[in-house]
Amino acid sequence: ARTKELLTKVSNKPKLFRLKSYGTGKYGRVLGEIFIADKEGTQMCVNELLVTEGHAYKYDGGKKMTFKG
Repeated sequence: ARTKELLTKVSNKPKLFRLKSYGTGKYGRVLGEIFIADKEGTQMCVNELLVTEGHAYKYDGGKKMTFKG
């Protein structure tokens, strides 16, 4: 829900974003970072914002931790 909100209400160009791709992971999922610009034009990384707000956590390929968000 927060990702949708960022892409549709916070972004200065709703539903448009820039993707920095890292290819696919071992389970075929797309790996990358999503960037948007807010109403003032400030670039922000959606991934980092979700981690900062507690909606996600960084995963380095090791043992999966229990997510409480």
